Amino acid sequence: MIIPIWGADYIERWLALSFASLRADGNIPELIRRFDFELALVTKDADAVAMRADPRFNRMTEGLRIVFISMDEFFPAHDEVSYGIPLTLAYGKAILDLGEAGIGSFVIVMTADMMLSDGSLKNLADRLEAGYTIVTAPSIRVVDEEVRPILLGRADAMAGVMSMTSRDMMGVVNAHLHNTVRARTVNEAEFVDSTYYHNIYWRESPDCLAAHYFLLMPLCFQLQRLMPKVLCPIDYGFITEICPDGRFTVLADSDDLVMLELQERDSQAYLLRVAPPATSLEERLTRLEREIAVTTGGWATAEQRRSASVQLYFHERDLPVDIAQRTARFETFMATIFGAMPPPVQHTRHFHWLGDVRNYRSRMMRGGASGAVTLLDDPRNDVRPTADELRRESEWTGGRLRQIVRYALEVAMLRSSRLRGWGRSLKRGQAAARSRAPNRRSIVGWLYKYERRAGEKYRLYQSRRELADYLAAELNSRASGVVIAYTDAVGDHLPPIPGARMLRLRGGAPGEQSFRLPAEVTETAGDGPETLIVCLPVGRFVSWAGIAADVDRAMARYRRVVIALIQPYFADARMQDFSWLLSVMLGAFAGSQCDIRIEAFPRTPARDRTELLLQALFPTFWLRLPRTLSRLAGHWLRRGLSYPISQADSGPDRFSALLIHARRRPARPADLAA
Repeated sequence: MIIPIWGADYIERWLALSFASLRADGNIPELIRRFDFELALVTKDADAVAMRADPRFNRMTEGLRIVFISMDEFFPAHDEVSYGIPLTLAYGKAILDLGEAGIGSFVIVMTADMMLSDGSLKNLADRLEAGYTIVTAPSIRVVDEEVRPILLGRADAMAGVMSMTSRDMMGVVNAHLHNTVRARTVNEAEFVDSTYYHNIYWRESPDCLAAHYFLLMPLCFQLQRLMPKVLCPIDYGFITEICPDGRFTVLADSDDLVMLELQERDSQAYLLRVAPPATSLEERLTRLEREIAVTTGGWATAEQRRSASVQLYFHERDLPVDIAQRTARFETFMATIFGAMPPPVQHTRHFHWLGDVRNYRSRMMRGGASGAVTLLDDPRNDVRPTADELRRESEWTGGRLRQIVRYALEVAMLRSSRLRGWGRSLKRGQAAARSRAPNRRSIVGWLYKYERRAGEKYRLYQSRRELADYLAAELNSRASGVVIAYTDAVGDHLPPIPGARMLRLRGGAPGEQSFRLPAEVTETAGDGPETLIVCLPVGRFVSWAGIAADVDRAMARYRRVVIALIQPYFADARMQDFSWLLSVMLGAFAGSQCDIRIEAFPRTPARDRTELLLQALFPTFWLRLPRTLSRLAGHWLRRGLSYPISQADSGPDRFSALLIHARRRPARPADLAA
């Protein structure tokens, strides 16, 4: 068993939860009883010393054969790198360390933050003894902040063991699903979904999910041949390289294995989007069939498509006998996607991998790495493209011109110390320019201040009027039935709707840790109001405890609730910078009994002509011009160097306010029932 692990925080989490779950009787102890078992920990030398000196580690590993493998060469001396490439290299080095004597051995790969239900490795051993040489398995994500205290409460800290049955663990999973899982549940995600589908879920019942995974964990495989160089991520092609003729199976039922993966609530929120509107479930599924076939088909390898061909089940009660009939539409959904996909992408020289390798090498050189990483030293990891790759990947990597620019810059950054020195001097020049910002007491400083404030006032005036007109049209001019509840932070931002009743909320001050709608708003707001509009600054939404409960309580009084999350002075903000809002909304409204609709306001932000005129009239425009041009150039270079993970429509790009519409759920057509 190979487990890469480094850093004190991860080691502590691994000992308290992940390793504790592996020590349950049906996991590592079962493997020791049936096989010749060895645990390989791939870590930094300093971490290995710390672990050997830890009494708890020594107590928990008593009776285990353990080998430490150093991974110091995968990190720079003075900088940090993202964990993906070192993790992959750690697996590659540990497998290669077995040498020719290891041919025929079975390798189990785990990560330091995954927990297994009791009996998972026993079921793995049964598959190996049945003649399978490749056993893959799915992990499922849960919210770390919510689940970790529960798991720590179930662990025996003294014995260092956490034993949970698969059904018990699935009970925790269903109650605390991660928001990326909710967003990829294609028959349930109505107001927020995903731009990237490496895993696809189908809600069969409140306690059962069906799924298809393109990225299954290659949990165990036989070492049939050595892999001298690392050429791809572990779940893109390791099995193809190491065990090309293996007999393949999947632990597809959660009764056999539950692999829990803790993730922060807003992890990968940048892959979420405001879902395009759909009048029916069938319309949404038809759109997603086309979209997933193009986006996922653009990167999925043959190994990943084989993984995705198997239907998985996550459940905490017995599966119904007619489960195949219940998920027939899901199977049709997947068959349509597979039928529309282009040919598989090769696992070597995959553009996801080459992009990560480019970034990793660049960070290593900037961090003072003394030499190239031997495991990556292969022509197939060269970032320069072939003519066929330029043609085949142009749609995915942004066009031929951007590809050529990107690869040219990659080679230059990797090989030219002159460019690196130029980059450092540019940063020093920018810092010096910032230190020479206009003095507020000078005339130029006064003009700068006047220009900024005048632009904010005009933008506030114009946006308030536009938002008022939009809401009036939405409300069909029934302003007498409108209650507007607001906090002090957005008092000047309120849309002027004549006849609406105004209620000032006492909560929501910036220093407060939580915010709730008071009873006076939800219960005693007036005679027969139809609509409640709650106006909050964007930053307060994350601290609104019990959002869904407050909205459900308000729906007993109102026909509709609108939550307006407003940027200060209606500033135009990038949706990408506030993707965490979508994650919060998914978690908040997942169990709501209301229909939710999200809109970005304004839908197409207009250029503020008055503000541009102010900038043109005053000299501060010219003072800011070089800085503006450098930002534009930097943005273009970043786009040119980026490898997009998905080409799907990401929804609204910018917003000044986000409007969350909640209505009582009417009787729904049969095809919309989840």
